Amino acid sequence: MTASQIRKCDKHVFLLGAGFSAAYGVPVMRDFMAVARRRYFPLRERNPHDPLVECYERMMVFQQECRKCSWVFNRDWDNIEELYTQADLLRLARYPDELKAEELCRQIAWVIWDVYRDYHAGKYPPMGEVVDAVCSEDYRPVVITTNYDVLCEIGIQGENSQPGFFYPGFRLPWTPVNRGNALLDSVLEEDTEVRIEAQKGSKVVPVVKLHGSANWFRYDNGKKLFATTQFGTASLLDGKVVQLTGISRPDLNSKTIKAWGNAVCADMLEDPVPAIIPPMLGKMSISPAISHQWKSAIACLDAASRITVIGYSFPETDAFMTRLLAEGLKHNNGLEEITIVDIQAEEQWAERLERMFATTLRQTKLRFQNSDSKAFLGSFAKNKGQ
Repeated sequence: MTASQIRKCDKHVFLLGAGFSAAYGVPVMRDFMAVARRRYFPLRERNPHDPLVECYERMMVFQQECRKCSWVFNRDWDNIEELYTQADLLRLARYPDELKAEELCRQIAWVIWDVYRDYHAGKYPPMGEVVDAVCSEDYRPVVITTNYDVLCEIGIQGENSQPGFFYPGFRLPWTPVNRGNALLDSVLEEDTEVRIEAQKGSKVVPVVKLHGSANWFRYDNGKKLFATTQFGTASLLDGKVVQLTGISRPDLNSKTIKAWGNAVCADMLEDPVPAIIPPMLGKMSISPAISHQWKSAIACLDAASRITVIGYSFPETDAFMTRLLAEGLKHNNGLEEITIVDIQAEEQWAERLERMFATTLRQTKLRFQNSDSKAFLGSFAKNKGQ
């Protein structure tokens, strides 16, 4: 290594898994279908013609079809990861035909969007305080997450009208683009430059979403993508105020999104669909938006001084995350510590930690904290990151 290869490592990377959001009432993947069923029946009673009803029904029928192979293989078909990945297999194989396979994935994506857009006001993590705590220690905060929900972003933004975060790869600066009565807060840029910094001296935090997000939508036959980052922004549609985020209002469904796209932004949007990818097979056919997230994650890890993993269990079935970490850290010469925060006791992690991390790192840089995300984040903000 030469002096010119010594780079500044000043980022505090928060790697968030399902356990991060579970403490705030968001269902983990293995509980998804039970939550979906509970949402389906009231939705059908309110409006049996709501397009979302059809999406829920097709997903549940597909689940029953998948269970027919249970005499051969043990699969947890209540886990949306398993179900969505099986649908993605059909999409990649174009089976039984391309249109039916594509539509099935779209319908499941709408259900995932509907479940993960739901949150309760005031019940979100104090990420704004966490950002302040990190900055007070002269580190630059970064979030990398596998989650579809936007609890982290809402927590960063707090009560402010402007987001204190941005998604790498999307248009900067983060001001709305007017399209008639609609606001597209950010459109994916055409260039492929990895941009993981906001303005100099700014506390605006990059939020890297590895699997897509409940507030991202694909349009123009899936070739383009936009994100809604102004969570409080409302727009008028047919005389009715709806929020464009698709997160908090139950009266915003796939039909209103499509009507908004066709009527208000017909020149730009065509039949939008949530930009949510399956966690496994879909990684083999990624969109430019997702590949940009992965590049950004590698760049952030390369400059990380601290990494805090919250609610991600590193399951043996997911080789992707350890490979991503390996690529990001292989040239990192300034890593100070890795902290793992989980509700499971350290003894339950012992085998995983030994399998994943080298002996020297485990002895010198690895810390484990037995806690849920609520308790940890509160303590972290209060103690200024220590």
